[in-house]
Amino acid sequence: MMPCLSRRALKEAAWVFKESVSGYGVDLLLGAYLSRRFGIDTFVIGSVVATHQRPIDQRDGAFYKFLRSQRIDPLEELRVITKLFGLSLEIYRIRLL
Repeated sequence: MMPCLSRRALKEAAWVFKESVSGYGVDLLLGAYLSRRFGIDTFVIGSVVATHQRPIDQRDGAFYKFLRSQRIDPLEELRVITKLFGLSLEIYRIRLL
């Protein structure tokens, strides 16, 4: 996830980042909350590509080892967030240009 937010939106939605230690589900909640709060649609821009500097290692990477040591399951966090806030995992495609 690589959100692009105004200062106002970030200030308004800062609480969202506390909902998930792993970060899983935060993108869905962030978009949904800001859409509801400001009455506008939020979008994922698919034509912009960002790459990690190092490969994501879900088995031996330090972050995922930390999550396991704390007994945090990222997919469970995602499930809880979607259920708690009534979110969908569906992404709808629209073409602007």
